Amino acid sequence: MRDTLGFPTVPLSADQKAMLQLLLERGQSYDDLASILGVGPDEVRSRARTALKELAGEDPDRNVALTDYLLGQADPIDRADAVRHLKDDPEDLALVTELAQKLRLVAPEAELPRLPGEERQPRARGARRERMPKPLRRLVPAGRSTDEKSERPPRTTLSRRQTQGIVLAGCGAVLIAVAVLAIAGVFSSGSADSATTGSTTTSTPATAGKVQGYPLVPIAASNSQGQGQIKLAADGSFEDSIPIPTAVQSILPNVQAVAITLAKDKTVAQSIQDAVKNQQAILTVEGKTDFVGVVGSQKGNVFPIALKAAKGVKGSGQAALGVANKQPFFQIKMTGLDQPPKGSSYIIWLVVGTSQKQ
Repeated sequence: MRDTLGFPTVPLSADQKAMLQLLLERGQSYDDLASILGVGPDEVRSRARTALKELAGEDPDRNVALTDYLLGQADPIDRADAVRHLKDDPEDLALVTELAQKLRLVAPEAELPRLPGEERQPRARGARRERMPKPLRRLVPAGRSTDEKSERPPRTTLSRRQTQGIVLAGCGAVLIAVAVLAIAGVFSSGSADSATTGSTTTSTPATAGKVQGYPLVPIAASNSQGQGQIKLAADGSFEDSIPIPTAVQSILPNVQAVAITLAKDKTVAQSIQDAVKNQQAILTVEGKTDFVGVVGSQKGNVFPIALKAAKGVKGSGQAALGVANKQPFFQIKMTGLDQPPKGSSYIIWLVVGTSQKQ
């Protein structure tokens, strides 16, 4: 089953996701979780194996213990056995590669093992950035001194309410940027007022499974009459380097992909206004997806993004996320695009995942 961008969905319960996040992001072991849950370590391992089986669609341990290997629970001997097996079994290697990609959606900060054939990623010098998952951990400027050392993020001692408070505070920063976009009306050519609905203030939660993201910038048609708009060239090309606003940088560690959709200006303007009204930091990606690309491995000071056109869509392009002089930026170059119809724009989205069941 795939979401509206073509990415595989993550069919796990909240308990399964929490368990995998504790194992992959917080350095917990089967024994640690067993003591918390009041069950044996073998039961925790069985639950973890079941979760990976649901993600993969088949048992990852059908030939060798790959569950322990992927979740960082294998001893050195079992780890070596798993690596040897994957080198000799292309089918299991393909299964584990796809499974690792899905695990990164569940636990963006996961430290997964380097699979056979993967390029070795250089480690960042100096202090390790906390709460920065691969591949974006070096994208946001550091806020800590380089002489401050930490082998891994400490296990949290915050209560659930304290943690929720921190998350909501971070969301507030993003909401500031969303509110600015709504007030400026950059997603509509004078149509923001017409998109406003003053008769209702009911909060409408996102539909489970909908792709979520942040609308970075709209690209209007070359003949658009709107003032201050970013426009497509007459030949269908577009090239720009866009600074990432400070208020938006908090979501960069969660960015999984970039999507370019063709959407109606009024629809996106309404979505932004609803997000501000309902105090939602991230929006449901609106419009027809024309291009999509997953954030790749770091090359120099950028993370390249190969944009793939949807079936029947004209044009091609490349993008990248990077940082220069401590300022994160998004770089894009597109050619051969059709001009968007009147009242519509191409929208560049920083995709952070899919909404969860309420």
